[in-house]
Amino acid sequence: MIAEDLGHNTDNVVKQTEKLYPFPSTLVLWYPLGEGSGNIGYEVMTKDEPKRMHMDLASIANPWHASYGVRLYKAADSASSRYKLAALDSLRPFSFELNYTPGHTQRAEWSILSFVGDNEWTFGLGTYNRYFIKVHSKMFYFNAKRDPGISTHIVVVVDGKNASLYKNGSHVETIKLDDELYYGGNGKLSIGARNGVNSAVGNISNLRLYSSALTAAQVKSLFSGLIGEDNFNIKTVRAVSIENRNGLAVDQSCSAPGKAYLHQDTFDDSGTMTWNVDVNADNYALYLLHRNYISEESKVEVLVDGTSVGLFKLTSTGLWKNERVLDFNRYLTAGTHEVTIRPLGNLGIAALSLVSTNANLDASLVNYDESSWTNPEPKATVLMKYEPVDDRKWAQVRFDIRNMTDKALENARIRYYYKGEGENVNAVSFYPGSPMRVINDAGSVFYAELSLTEAIAAYNSAYFGQGPLIGLHRLSLPNNHFPYWEISDDPSYLAEAKTDFTNATGVALLDSDGNLLNEFSCYDEDGPMQKAKVKVRAMAKDVELGSQSASNVAVYVENVGSTPVDSFEVRYYFRDTAETIADIHWNEFAASKNANAGGDLNYISFVYNVILNPGEKSDYGNGVQFALHHPGWTNDFDAHDDPSHHNLKSNAMAEADSILILDKLGNLLWGGAPEPCFSTGYVTHETYEELVHREGDVVCVNIEKSDYYILETVNAIGIPQKTLYKGTWDAGEHSVTVNMHSIQPSSFIVLRKGSEILSWKLLN
Repeated sequence: MIAEDLGHNTDNVVKQTEKLYPFPSTLVLWYPLGEGSGNIGYEVMTKDEPKRMHMDLASIANPWHASYGVRLYKAADSASSRYKLAALDSLRPFSFELNYTPGHTQRAEWSILSFVGDNEWTFGLGTYNRYFIKVHSKMFYFNAKRDPGISTHIVVVVDGKNASLYKNGSHVETIKLDDELYYGGNGKLSIGARNGVNSAVGNISNLRLYSSALTAAQVKSLFSGLIGEDNFNIKTVRAVSIENRNGLAVDQSCSAPGKAYLHQDTFDDSGTMTWNVDVNADNYALYLLHRNYISEESKVEVLVDGTSVGLFKLTSTGLWKNERVLDFNRYLTAGTHEVTIRPLGNLGIAALSLVSTNANLDASLVNYDESSWTNPEPKATVLMKYEPVDDRKWAQVRFDIRNMTDKALENARIRYYYKGEGENVNAVSFYPGSPMRVINDAGSVFYAELSLTEAIAAYNSAYFGQGPLIGLHRLSLPNNHFPYWEISDDPSYLAEAKTDFTNATGVALLDSDGNLLNEFSCYDEDGPMQKAKVKVRAMAKDVELGSQSASNVAVYVENVGSTPVDSFEVRYYFRDTAETIADIHWNEFAASKNANAGGDLNYISFVYNVILNPGEKSDYGNGVQFALHHPGWTNDFDAHDDPSHHNLKSNAMAEADSILILDKLGNLLWGGAPEPCFSTGYVTHETYEELVHREGDVVCVNIEKSDYYILETVNAIGIPQKTLYKGTWDAGEHSVTVNMHSIQPSSFIVLRKGSEILSWKLLN
């Protein structure tokens, strides 16, 4: 822009917008529906008008509970423009475009999009999940059906009596209307419920209305503009399609496009996936379709051609999210490259994409072609029937699992999905007698999972067709069955199963690798995936309390939380100056060992490979039992200097806050670790634990001031064992990857600046 005054003085200003896709000039309304918060969907084309056509989303229960776009879930969800469009001087053909991810819930008739005003119409889903256009009271069906859980680019072109449907840029079908239908303005756009018709279930974004009949070439251009394959380099892959992977497990998610994804199957986060990708020479950004618990930090390490590029943070929303990996920018020469991804902790990855950085593509516009993601042919059928019990109190189900292949199915797992009862649920297997896990899948939906105890022979049924038989009920005191179980809202529920065995498509059967074995229909997620905080405590007593010759200790672990604990370790620390002997009297459910932590500090370890459900106590509440004494039971024994002996009584179990409980990854769940002893040359502080924390095999360090630091592991008497980092760190958070297999158990991690100990904590 050049501005010139009457004296011919000029000023030049150049303004450049972001790249715009070549939309047809007849674009009337455009709702990106990507705000992510608030109750307004802003309209782009009328932003300079006095009456802007913004959409009021206040009547939608949770509009932003989606990876991108507005989420319609409840039957009454609806929204419409605040003002009417001006009437046109003539009637014209029209087209509308939207990205739509259909849900899995089925209703007889549901509305997706309507024009409310002159020449009204509604676009929605009806009989057999087919798309329709409704003009006045008359329905006109396309043969095309929805693709549940899969993002679909939809364009409908209406030109008189012809209505044409396009999906993902391709023409699907043209149907005839009884009368001509045109657009003349004087109306509003509305999404969701309309005139007593229920709202569709699904996510809507990039809604556009055109005052013309778009051509097939224009529709193709609109769709290809989303992924831009013709304009820049892009490569995508589904995670489970990557064959070169180690230490990662396949899992199924009802709320992910394509359902299957990969996550860690190792204790030390060493699992990786390596994508061999053939690219053109270009600078590339990396995008990941991922999900993690909302309470956990998400990180990945990325390696290119065997060289680590760095550790990168992702956003943890508890929902599936496609995200550009911040700060990843890599030039790749033409040819095949190895891109290795190592997810940390519970992070799940469903898809990967390399995109030319020149595109500066928003993550929501990366298309993974989810319509091609299909589950393999079923290898087994699962029939289910509810037992004749009070289903207000129980969901009690018997299964008949049938192997359809000529090979035995070993180590299979079956999942029953329920909704609304939360994590405080007891799931039991009556036949076979075996523990079950209860896990949050997303929002208010959980599943109870049972691992089968025997293989299913070729062309045979599990347990001779008589099981498994499982039951689920609430855990709420004083009445374990109240409030009542609402069995009818269980995603796995089938009304027919109350009278006879029925094909259980709402139940998932997985093989030992996590692959789906049966025909499976998923549910709609209604919120983020949550991870309950594990809460346990150690209860102990010393029946020889005060004895000068021995201590005789019993210890049990109690699950005082509302989620199961899967495997754990108990440690009792003691001081040994005279070759203390440990006699184990009872440890039927735990493997025991004695270990030295450094100097005179030792501990007895009991490792449990069991599931401890809410309210349960290990070892029937009697605990493991062991005695400590000196050789010959001499009268020079004193248990009071044992760090884990604090607060023990002789006649009753008491909370033992110095006995340690760790999870199977070595993270501390309960108890105060004995402080390491540092030499007099080191300066320590009264509080020094908040600067260091561990996430799997990554140690995160918060640095308050730029300086030279040393991060190392030490034993209980402060002797350095392994240097993890030595050098200058700027203020902020830093991370160091640790090979936990190389770290001595019961090591302490120490952050120091010279001889000043800034932080310490038990590492494992």
